[in-house]
Amino acid sequence: MFDEIFIQKLAEAVAPKLAHLLLPVLKPNPLPTQEWFTRTQAAHYIGTSVEALRHMIREGMFPVYSANGRDRLRRSDMDRFWLSNRQRPKD
Repeated sequence: MFDEIFIQKLAEAVAPKLAHLLLPVLKPNPLPTQEWFTRTQAAHYIGTSVEALRHMIREGMFPVYSANGRDRLRRSDMDRFWLSNRQRPKD
C-alpha cells in the first residue's frame, strides 16, 4: 500500500507537531520563577484566558504595571488572588 520511504517521511513531518501538542499534557510545566508576567503568561499562570484576565484587570482585580511601555503583572499579585479565592474544605 505505502512504501517505507513515504511512511518514514510522514513520521518525520508529523512527529514535531505531535510532540508540541502532547508534551504539555504529558510533562506539566514547572512553576514559573520570574516575578513579572505578560498578560498571556499571567492568564496561563492563573488558568484563564487572556480575555478573562483583561476583564479581571478592568474590574480592578489585578494592578498592571508599565515597564518600558509594556504592561506587566506581578506574580505575587497572582498568588494573592489564588490565596484569597481558594475554596475552603467543608466540615
